[in-house]
Amino acid sequence: SRVVTCLHGSTACIRKASSQEELLTISGHNGTVHAAVFSREGFHVATASADRTAAIWNARTGERLRTLEGHEGEVYSVAFSPDGQHIVTSSEDRTARVWCVATGESMALFLHKWAVTTASFSPDGGWVVTASEDRAARIWSLETGECTRTLEGHSSPVVEATFSGCWCPDATAQEQ
Repeated sequence: SRVVTCLHGSTACIRKASSQEELLTISGHNGTVHAAVFSREGFHVATASADRTAAIWNARTGERLRTLEGHEGEVYSVAFSPDGQHIVTSSEDRTARVWCVATGESMALFLHKWAVTTASFSPDGGWVVTASEDRAARIWSLETGECTRTLEGHSSPVVEATFSGCWCPDATAQEQ
C-alpha cells in the first residue's frame, strides 16, 4: 500500500505505507501543493496547487500527464470521480471545476460567492458537493450542471463537505 503526501513547497511524495520508504517525489508545480490524491486504481495522482493549476501524474514514474488550467486563483482541493474519468477541483477564485482526465478539458463550472474550499463526488459519480467560505455547501448535478441544493445557515466558512452514500435529490427516508 502507498501513501501520497503534500509537503510545504511545490512537491508531493509517494511512500510505502509499511516501511515509509520514499518511492517517488512528484515535482513540477510553481507553488505550494495543497492537495494530492490517488485515483481509485492507484495508477494516477492528482495534485492541486497555489500556482492556479491542478495536474495529473503517473503514480509509478512521476511523469506529468496533464495540466489542468483555467482557475484564476489558488487550487485548494482535487478529487477523482469513482470511475476515474473525471476530476473536480476547488479554488480561491470562487469556483469548482470538473475536468475530463483523458483530455484535460474543463467540463463544468460551479460558482459560489466566495472561495470554494473543497469539492468531492458522490459515490455514484453523478453529483458534486462543494464547500465554501460563503458559509454554504452546494450539491450540483453533473448531468445538468445545476445546483440542486444549497445547505446554508452555517455560522462560519464551510471547509469540508462529503457525501455519506449515493444521493438522490428526492430522497427522504434514506436521509439518515
